Amino acid sequence: MGEGYFFGLTEDHPCHVLTFYTQERQFDVHFADAGVLVYGHDSDASYFTGDDWNDEWPGILAQIPDALKPCMGRSHASGWMEVERELPLLSVVMWRLSGDGSWQAPRFKDPVLVAGDLGDCADGLFADLTAPSPEVLARADDLARSEARGEAWSEAWGEPSAIEPAETQPAESTARAEPLPDAPGPAFDEATRAALERIRDEVGALLDPAACECRDRSVATTGRATTEELFRCQDASGAITTAVFRYRAGHDQAHFTDLRVEVDRDMVVIGGGATAVAAPYGALLTASYPSADGSAWLVSSKDHGMPQPHRLTGFAIGMKIAGVSRDRLARELLFIGRARGGRAPHPRSSASVPEGYTLLGGGFRVNWDDGTDEPGPGNLATASFPQDDDTWTARSKDHLVSHACTIDVFAVGLRSSFVVDGVLRMVDRLTDRVECGHAPLPNPNATSVFPGQGHVLTGIGAEVVHAEPGSLLWRLEPTTDGRTPGVNAAGKEHGTWGPTTIRAWTLGIRLMPRDDAPAATTQAP
Repeated sequence: MGEGYFFGLTEDHPCHVLTFYTQERQFDVHFADAGVLVYGHDSDASYFTGDDWNDEWPGILAQIPDALKPCMGRSHASGWMEVERELPLLSVVMWRLSGDGSWQAPRFKDPVLVAGDLGDCADGLFADLTAPSPEVLARADDLARSEARGEAWSEAWGEPSAIEPAETQPAESTARAEPLPDAPGPAFDEATRAALERIRDEVGALLDPAACECRDRSVATTGRATTEELFRCQDASGAITTAVFRYRAGHDQAHFTDLRVEVDRDMVVIGGGATAVAAPYGALLTASYPSADGSAWLVSSKDHGMPQPHRLTGFAIGMKIAGVSRDRLARELLFIGRARGGRAPHPRSSASVPEGYTLLGGGFRVNWDDGTDEPGPGNLATASFPQDDDTWTARSKDHLVSHACTIDVFAVGLRSSFVVDGVLRMVDRLTDRVECGHAPLPNPNATSVFPGQGHVLTGIGAEVVHAEPGSLLWRLEPTTDGRTPGVNAAGKEHGTWGPTTIRAWTLGIRLMPRDDAPAATTQAP
């Protein structure tokens, strides 16, 4: 079977099945009389398929409704399932029975699997369902055909939007596992267009935010085809709203430079983060900072010493304030400070917000690439965190091979008091820090749930505690447990033994009447 999308019936199985198959990602959507079952796999999660992951199989199968269990292991793309395995390799599983009010997902025994890369892989699979990219559709075609086919798909499907759950079963199909027709020119024929629209309507309901219990995996309804809104928060005053957005690169490459993660048009970006990969060799972070126009967070990564093509995932935190225009927020109330340290093998720099401003978060950019054809081996981030109440600090290092460079650090601040609708408001900030225990680890990880009381998340930070030869930062991302925001930060040794510890920070604010506002507080272990 070739790569691409397939829709029809499988042998000895009554369900209509939508299958997507490439060497990197695969999924199946089973439309049964009893409901719908979705499962898929991303090769980026291959290192979760060892004995620890295999222990999850019995629990997963036990939680899938009996009426949908016959769907497991049946696919048009039999090449991605191992015949000796009771279940296929999985990165994501979810189902919804007829009459259910929401989608369900299995609970895992190992919490590391829940907090780890599985969500990142599910992100890519869901994007293939709702907004397939031209390069995905063209994988099995000659390169010369890719542009025409991509344009045809875009025209046929249109922009993704929130779709209500389908009330009817898929229309009968006379085709049996036949691939979608190739695009003969600038558009699909009308029959193919109609079939694609039916599939879109049926599958689009899988990601309806109102129907899914996991708000942190819903697709944004902002009209952008590439960026997902993970979650949003509102402070106790009801005036401040922040939202976290995620964008994952659509292809693998060794280095990413300034991958953009956009926020809603009525918001200004105030924070963000990124996740590269930890295995098999790993790719590390080199930048995470705000764009000059306040519309996006920019993230960068690279492999080092050992080839590691990967797909970088970026995160952006946007903010808006009721009664305050975006222009006023960007020009009058927010402050973005930047500082650059001296050139060094282990560069470091700090930036502060001025008096009268409250630190919301910060970012960094390692200037390892000087724009020449041979920029050198590289320099990699190790820290980006709040040094104190007013200062953000960032550090990086060369690793095993000498490469001196500079690092830029960014500090994001908001006026500590301002008038909204004629009322003077004060900003109350809370900062929390966690550490991954006291024993050094080769791959340290720190996860925290923000302990705010009516605060909204505004920034995240991390510090890999340095000890030669040193570990490097590969993950710094905002998270949520469905109700409360948090952070997940991770470092790794690279090419040599280098155990260490890691610290992670969350920052958040709320607006209060002037007389009720306490001083900014910091919680630390």
